Amino acid sequence: MSDVATVSTAVRSGGSRTRRVIVFIVVLLAAALSLALITGSRPPAVALDPEDPGDEGSMALVEVLRSHGVDVTVVRSAAGLPRPGTATTLVLGNPQFFGSAAAQRFRAVASGYSRVVMVMPTPPR
Repeated sequence: MSDVATVSTAVRSGGSRTRRVIVFIVVLLAAALSLALITGSRPPAVALDPEDPGDEGSMALVEVLRSHGVDVTVVRSAAGLPRPGTATTLVLGNPQFFGSAAAQRFRAVASGYSRVVMVMPTPPR
C-alpha cells in the first residue's frame, strides 16, 4: 500500500514540476513579447518634433503656445500647409532633412506668410 502512495506522490510532484516549468516558460515568453512590442513600436526620436513629449521633442513649446491662444497646426508635408495669412507664422523644424524638391516647395509657399522661422537642433557638446 505504501508503494502505491509513493508512486502516486512521485507522479503528482513530477506533474506539478512540469506545470511550473511550462508556466514559467509561458510567462517568460509573454514578457519578452511585451518588451518587443513596447520598444519596437516607438518610432525613432526626431529632434524638435512638435508631437514628441520626450527630451528631443518640442511638444512642451507647442502646448505653451496653445495655452497663450496661439493656433498651432502640425503639418508633415508642404502639401498640408494652411493658407498663408497676415498674422500666420510658418515654423519649419529640421530643414536640414528637406530634399531639394521639398525645400523649393517650402521656399515658394513661405513667401505668403508674415513670418518664417527655421528651427534646428544644436549639436551636443
